[in-house]
Amino acid sequence: MLCSLVLHHVPDAVPFVRKMQEHARGRVVLVEMMETPGALEVPFFERVHGFAPTPLPGLPDVLNLLWAMDIFPDVTMVSADAAVLDADREAAVEQLRRRLGVSEGTETDERLLAAADELLEETPEGWAVRGVAPRRQAIVTWRPG
Repeated sequence: MLCSLVLHHVPDAVPFVRKMQEHARGRVVLVEMMETPGALEVPFFERVHGFAPTPLPGLPDVLNLLWAMDIFPDVTMVSADAAVLDADREAAVEQLRRRLGVSEGTETDERLLAAADELLEETPEGWAVRGVAPRRQAIVTWRPG
């Protein structure tokens, strides 16, 4: 049973994990990020909308949940990827507009553009958010029962 980058979206994860265990034929495999993809937007969200969104749970939260369920998985960390929005600055800004629900030419867009000037930095991999850690993922596995 494979679940990739889904568990952090599930409001009540305990029944979800139990159901995965019931249907697993051998192993349960989760792929999860240390910090969810939304971590890229948090610094922008605060500047554009005036408050920080509630962060989605990441790998530490998932592990705590599993341990509370008496599940003690094997965890394999995958090499980190740079937290890049896009190779092109304008495409990165457009992506931020979509992620933050900002329409071009509005007051909120002005705040977004000001934040982009402050927070976006060009890296060899593309345009990244200053201060956001590389994306680290893990493969979490266990045998049910």
